[in-house]
Amino acid sequence: MIERERISRILIDPGSSVNLMSFRTLKRLALDIPNLSPENVVIQGFNQNSQTALGSIILPLRLGSLETEVQFDVINADTSYRALLGRPWLHEHFVVPSTLHQCMKYTRDGEEKRIDGDIKPFAVHEIGYSDARYFIDASAAAQSSGSRGATPIRGRGRGRGRNNPRAAQRGKGKTGA
Repeated sequence: MIERERISRILIDPGSSVNLMSFRTLKRLALDIPNLSPENVVIQGFNQNSQTALGSIILPLRLGSLETEVQFDVINADTSYRALLGRPWLHEHFVVPSTLHQCMKYTRDGEEKRIDGDIKPFAVHEIGYSDARYFIDASAAAQSSGSRGATPIRGRGRGRGRNNPRAAQRGKGKTGA
């Protein structure tokens, strides 16, 4: 939750040097540009495109039982996530993310805590986002696109396909190969 509003699709990115929020998400929180502090931050993506942030804002954030404040740089971009938590937030709160296990761990008062990620962060109508194909069921995708008999792309998502060394290893003992 951000600012008492449930926000889905918060990307945890240990490779990012900033915490980001889309302008669309800011508006969903009933906030606008006058609520931002002016910042002269240029954000450069992995594709070398750069964009100047509209400003920054500090908002309360609750993930599971972890309650913190986050300074977000706000960008005007159509992203597949609504907010991104990068290294500044991860390091400040000693959070360790695991992309393999789709969770985060941290300690509070000497006790280890775990926050599980959302297994299906995208709704069927959001299948246009390239990230969604890793989460959407093939049957749901077929219904959404109106096609019949659609099959998932091989080697994509959930450990299936011939490009997955673990899948090949699992099948090794069964076939005698």
